[in-house]
This record gives sequence, C-alpha cells and structure tokens, in this order.
Amino acid sequence: MKKLIIIIAILSLSLTACQKFEPLQPENPEDTGNKTLSEATISENFNWQTTKNVEVTLTGSVNDVVKVKASNGDIYHKALLSKGITYVTRITIPTFEKEVTLSYNGKNVTATLEENKIEHTFNLGS
Repeated sequence: MKKLIIIIAILSLSLTACQKFEPLQPENPEDTGNKTLSEATISENFNWQTTKNVEVTLTGSVNDVVKVKASNGDIYHKALLSKGITYVTRITIPTFEKEVTLSYNGKNVTATLEENKIEHTFNLGS
C-alpha cells in the first residue's frame, strides 16, 4: 500500500512538473529602436545627476526642532532651531523635488525650491 502511494505521488509530480512555459518575449520582436545605451542618441544638455544640493536658511521664533520633508513624508533633514538665531546648512535631495514641507512647532509650511535655495523665517509670536 505504501509503495502504491509513493508511486502515485511520484507519477503525479512528474506529470505536473513537465509543463512547457511560453517565453516572456516573442521570438521575433519588432525593431524597437536603440538596442544599447551606447547606441542611444542623448542630448549634450542632458543632466545625469539624480540629486542636487540645496542651501537651507531658517530662522525660528522659539527653540524647537524643524524637519525638511518630502511630499510623501520622508525626512531629508532635521535640526534644532534656536530662537532668533539663523540656521544655515546644505542638504542633498532628489532632483525631481520642486518643493518641500518644513515642519516646525506643530505647523507645516510648503517651501518652493528656487535656485536650489530654501529660505524661511518662522514667526509664531511670543
């Protein structure tokens, strides 16, 4: 009885394991243009950089932590702002970012990146 079960199991595995899969690409694909990167036509003005440096200048009205965040919530930079003291730093962010969110003392402010600079003064009152 055990031999019969083993033979049936082996037979069923061998029959189901022998399936022919279709190729993911057709055998004769149409010519789609460039085949390799060296054959591609790339403008001389094309910028290959995926990140850019941004100068950040922030001034706070209370001692608190500021976060520079992406639109999806990822944090690019975090620092402690001291009341009335200007904080200057340089951060690296993806080139596709056109604006970031500054989160400070429970408030969120959208800052537009102009000429790779962010300048903002937080006036929260005394």
